[in-house]
Amino acid sequence: MPKLTVHLYGPVPAKFMDLDLEFDGAFNLEMVERKLFDMFGDNIPKDYRTEDGLFNHQLVISGDAKGKRVGYDEKDISHLGAIWFVVPVGGG
Repeated sequence: MPKLTVHLYGPVPAKFMDLDLEFDGAFNLEMVERKLFDMFGDNIPKDYRTEDGLFNHQLVISGDAKGKRVGYDEKDISHLGAIWFVVPVGGG
């Protein structure tokens, strides 16, 4: 089972979390975000969400351990090992 370490720094207010998630096979950013919303959706502010139930990437930045942004166009991000979701201090 592929695993991914997720660093949440700001999408859930007043919480900085490091989580290890498991997936049944290859996964992409949307699948990761949907899993996070299943876990923390009630605690994620509406400004940080889109109508589709994903992160608003104008306010929540997603990237890999090297700082490269991760987007929805990537079909399989299981090779990354870790991903960050960060809300900059200024909110976006």
